[in-house]
Amino acid sequence: MTMYWAEKVVITGNIVIVRDEPYIPEFGAYPEQSKYWGGLLRFHHGPTTKEDTAAGSRYGAGKVVVSGNLLVNELHDQLRGISIEGGRDVFFSGNKIVNGWIRKSGGAKDDIGDGKLSIIGNEFTSDLPVPHGVVGLESGTVEAIVKDNVMRFAAGKAKPTAGRQLAPTEKDEAEAAREEEKLQAPQPAISNLTGAKTMNLLVVEGNVIEGWTGDAMQISAAQRETDPVRFIVRNNSLSGAIRITGLAQSYRSAVTGNIDLKSLEPIQPVIEAHEPPEKVTAPPAAKAVTPTPAAATGAPSEPPAPQ
Repeated sequence: MTMYWAEKVVITGNIVIVRDEPYIPEFGAYPEQSKYWGGLLRFHHGPTTKEDTAAGSRYGAGKVVVSGNLLVNELHDQLRGISIEGGRDVFFSGNKIVNGWIRKSGGAKDDIGDGKLSIIGNEFTSDLPVPHGVVGLESGTVEAIVKDNVMRFAAGKAKPTAGRQLAPTEKDEAEAAREEEKLQAPQPAISNLTGAKTMNLLVVEGNVIEGWTGDAMQISAAQRETDPVRFIVRNNSLSGAIRITGLAQSYRSAVTGNIDLKSLEPIQPVIEAHEPPEKVTAPPAAKAVTPTPAAATGAPSEPPAPQ
């Protein structure tokens, strides 16, 4: 965990494991096993103050490199995450993540373009019971590049279970799983919630996304007064559909060169021309959509960009 004002951070060469072992309370520091179920990594932030702003403090983790780590979640009924709550410029590369995801939530950004996230050259594997999110982008994200990653979902070992019974007192953020981490419904591998209005650019390129049967990507653009958000989605090999939601004036897109892993046919995006929901707590459950090859429909390999 990083706290508040970490300007330069390097996290490399570590093994982080969230374990699900038999728990004997008399040997533990806490009466509930759930106290030991934290996330894989957390870049923490808290509320700013007038004094901080007046002093010129720049809030949240600044230049961050996370590379060469093995991050493993051994819980088989819950997802565990890399939570970037206050990251201003985060580079995540060359890591292996098992049963985990990266979540960029609302947090530090400023007018010079902070709130950047690069996820490049990682391997994500999962044997959880339900296809789940791998990259979730929320408000506070200005630019995100998701490139050359392998995201592989294999048939899960276990079935989803009811929520664990947690003691009603002394809870902290390490105890409670987020709704999208409880595996109650399938989720897309890559999504941006409510078309985060802070986002200027999203690039999804050269990834292999395997094992999703519904939507592999759900990308949305909300109305805003600034320039339209730009979506570049190209040269990905995937199972599942690419879904883009938003009014035509809210975004510009280039979606080309994406192929279905099974048929090797080009994949056309599913376009939903309406405003995304204003408030959601998680990406909507993925719909069972069979990618439509261009050869079967006569559609061009690249749809016209919205005007």
